[in-house]
Amino acid sequence: MATWLDRSGNRLLVLLLWGSCLGGGGDRAWAFDPEHLRQLFATNQCEGCDLSGADLSGQRMSYGNLSGADLRGANLSGANLESVLAWNANFAGANLTGANLEDATLSRANLQGVNLRSATLEDCDLDGTDLTGVDLSGVDLSRVNFNGSNLTGAQLMGADLSWAELNRANLTNADLTGAILFGADLNQANLTGAKLDGANIDGAEMAGVIGYSGPLPKAGPAILIQEQQDSAEGNRLLEQGVSLFSQGQLPEAQATWEQALGIYRRDRDGAGAAAAMAQLALVNFQRGQLDQAIDWGFQALNLARQERSASAESVALGIIGNVHYERADYLKALEFYQQRLQASAGGPFYHAALIDRAKGAIAIGDYATGMIDSLEVLNDPLQTATPVRRLGALITMVQGLIGAGDYAQARRYLSEARQNLKGVSNRLWEPEFWQLSSALDLNQGNFAAAIAAAEQAWAIAPSPRLKYAAQRSIGLAQAAQGNWGAAIKSYEAALKIAQTVNDRRGQVEVLSDLGLALHQSGDLNRAASVLTQASEGWDELVKTFIGEDYFKVGFIELQTQVNQRLQDVYLAQNSPEQALVVSEQGRSRVFLDLMMGKLAAQGRLSNPDAAVSVESIQATARSQRATLVIYAVQQEDSTTYCSIYSKSCQLTTAKPQTSALNPPPPNQVNIWVVSPEGQIHFRRGQLPQAENQPHPVPLNDLVGRSRSKVTFQQLPSLRQLHSLLIEPIADLLPKQPSDRVVFIPQGTLFLVPFAALRDADGQYLIQNHTLSVSPSIRVLALASSQLPPLSAGQPQPLRGPALVVGNPTMPQIPDRNLGDQERSLAPLPGASLEARAIAQLLNTQPLEGAAATETAVTARMEESQIIHLATHGLLDDYFGEGVIPAVPGALALAPSPNPEGDDQDGFLTTEEILNLKLKAQLVVLSACDTGRGRLTSDGAIGLSRAFIVAGAPSTVVSLWAVPDQPTSELMLTFYREFLKSGDRAAALRAAMLDTQQRHPDPVNWAAFSLVGAAR
Repeated sequence: MATWLDRSGNRLLVLLLWGSCLGGGGDRAWAFDPEHLRQLFATNQCEGCDLSGADLSGQRMSYGNLSGADLRGANLSGANLESVLAWNANFAGANLTGANLEDATLSRANLQGVNLRSATLEDCDLDGTDLTGVDLSGVDLSRVNFNGSNLTGAQLMGADLSWAELNRANLTNADLTGAILFGADLNQANLTGAKLDGANIDGAEMAGVIGYSGPLPKAGPAILIQEQQDSAEGNRLLEQGVSLFSQGQLPEAQATWEQALGIYRRDRDGAGAAAAMAQLALVNFQRGQLDQAIDWGFQALNLARQERSASAESVALGIIGNVHYERADYLKALEFYQQRLQASAGGPFYHAALIDRAKGAIAIGDYATGMIDSLEVLNDPLQTATPVRRLGALITMVQGLIGAGDYAQARRYLSEARQNLKGVSNRLWEPEFWQLSSALDLNQGNFAAAIAAAEQAWAIAPSPRLKYAAQRSIGLAQAAQGNWGAAIKSYEAALKIAQTVNDRRGQVEVLSDLGLALHQSGDLNRAASVLTQASEGWDELVKTFIGEDYFKVGFIELQTQVNQRLQDVYLAQNSPEQALVVSEQGRSRVFLDLMMGKLAAQGRLSNPDAAVSVESIQATARSQRATLVIYAVQQEDSTTYCSIYSKSCQLTTAKPQTSALNPPPPNQVNIWVVSPEGQIHFRRGQLPQAENQPHPVPLNDLVGRSRSKVTFQQLPSLRQLHSLLIEPIADLLPKQPSDRVVFIPQGTLFLVPFAALRDADGQYLIQNHTLSVSPSIRVLALASSQLPPLSAGQPQPLRGPALVVGNPTMPQIPDRNLGDQERSLAPLPGASLEARAIAQLLNTQPLEGAAATETAVTARMEESQIIHLATHGLLDDYFGEGVIPAVPGALALAPSPNPEGDDQDGFLTTEEILNLKLKAQLVVLSACDTGRGRLTSDGAIGLSRAFIVAGAPSTVVSLWAVPDQPTSELMLTFYREFLKSGDRAAALRAAMLDTQQRHPDPVNWAAFSLVGAAR
């Protein structure tokens, strides 16, 4: 189960503190007190606190104390306030949609202007509360305490007030038409001007009532003791409404279900009433009445859970999710879809719930989950999926495949969907079908067909969301033809629709498209303004994302295209400094959040400001006394897509048809150089031309050839990469070999062995420069801030405990060649010799063999200043063929003799490392492939990133499978030099040059990189 869907207090606290003004009622922005919020989450007690405007949606605060609290404008939608004590609290303007207030005490609270229609109020204490003008029509208010409350002008039509306490309540001018007041206490209540037409007051107590002259209520034991029963008449009307709905007679269906609800309430059939409410939610949704739909949905949900009606609960959760989906609040929709899936397990709505989760996951970029859920419906061995649900699964499958870039498979499934569409009378999926047809026609270069399909989708689209998508598709096809003027008009029309329904995701997507069209049409100033809006809009969306960090990275990846387009505009305007700022803003965002969160929790965050500016970039170069080299590359054809729920990713290499919208691969790399004095220079590197081809060598191919086996046979690739990445800036690099150069790569350039790049004279880059790597300028600055201060301008050699691990007893992994039978990893005898020699230098004892268990190693890690691990590093082999773990990487350690969990299985995974709290100043991973990982805008997600997040400012990692003996020699030299000088980058350079003398092949010495702080 994905933990990001569980709105835990700690996770929500981080989200809430990003801003000081949230929510709102009226024209005021409410500003809560962050300290009071922390107190609430820590103790569930916040008497007299200022929580005005706070987002407390979905929070569990049952049995808490909020007496006297200021909750004006707070968002309490879906919150659990069961049995909470909120005496004299101020809820004015708060959002209590779907909140559970069962058995809560809100005596003398201010609830003016609050929508309580979908809240659960059974047995709630509202004694003395001001509820002037409140609308509680149709709400279950049975046994609620309204004694002495002010209900002047309240709308209580059809409400169930049976056995409610209304003693001394002011009901002047209240509308109680059709209300159930069975057994209610109305003694001394003021009913002046109240409407009671059709109200059931049987069994009510009305001694001393004011302003009432109607018939007296019936009384007697038979009436006072009324059992709940099934309602045959209500059931008949419910089925009649279903028939009308399936025939498209929506107003008639709604009227019939409203009648059924009245009958169910009369007969006190709670399960039937929940079913009728769920159907009313459905019909209001289909009629586009979203406010009414979500209102009925929450009422149905609360009653269904009370009555334990799984079917009504499933329908209600689906409708609530659909309303959020139509409003483009996809994360919130996905929360309700996930709840629906859990509630529907083993029931008739399970396939519908799977399709809902599929479409919600796809909407936030989780294409893997969308396809997995769709295939579960399509491949059901019992073939229980109805034709409509099978069609829905085919449509969501196509959506997922298009998102993942697998257009050939998408076309196959769309063809099947076309056949299924002919066989169903329900046309709800038809607009989606034409929308997807347009996308696939666009991909194939059939632009006229793409426009025609999008226009067909527009004509039958029942909702603004689908009309927006169709209008944007028309613009995309026009742009692909190079018709930028027409595309601009279509994008502007789509933008208006997105703004009308507050579709923030839609707005930023079409603003990005509009910015590109304006750039291509020559309007650079407006293009820069529009793309800046798009980038800022993505920033705001990211702030609302509550997902796991590995998936949040994927969500942020969707912003990469906007940043690339904005960079291009700034470069076209001859503003390379601003282009550099945009480039840096898009890097390592989740990495930074994780680092800053860890450091803040440990009291080690000296500067919480992570804003990017030209001045901050220059300041970092000065403080590092280093030359910064920043590369920016456009995304290539491969796409990695990840699943929230399986925590795995897969790779696709599909490519859309080349057009004005999808031009051929770029033939250049953007390069910025920032000198130690803060001067910024911009250059471009040209990719070499492919032999007998009209286009350049793809960057992925060039980098892949350079490192597949970095031997003398690969020297042409190393030379080509030097020509691309170094020669354009050679005159800007320092002349002294001891002066440091920090490379900040992007994408596939993280896999470049910079030390082995070779110039025209045969010199390797490491021979002339001291090198290190960082995923971004801000990560470099933050990691460096954790280093000890300089002594007389020089680094201080590290002193303190060290952990050295070598050649542990290897754990077992599945062997695909043996039918997934387990086998042990090969031992590394050279690693034992390496560990013993290094341990002697560091004045410690190594952990080897069976002693190097995962438990023993992690216990010592958090107290060590230096960590050296000489063992096997695993990237994806451990996890299975064709699957890349969402957080890839593991180190092989000895399993515990009697392992009781994953933390003792002998594999120290990246996710486990992220949870450590390290004091180490340096981590050296003397293993294979420890510098690789899933390549993203956040850098290479793998072992190196995990150790830096865990607290180590520097890591030494490898880019390929390193040979045993040369590696041991290199490591010994590195430590000797490092212990003398304390300079990490200089020590690694000296070790590489020393090893090169005896083992000249680059495979023997060029694999290792220093990542993070360099000195």
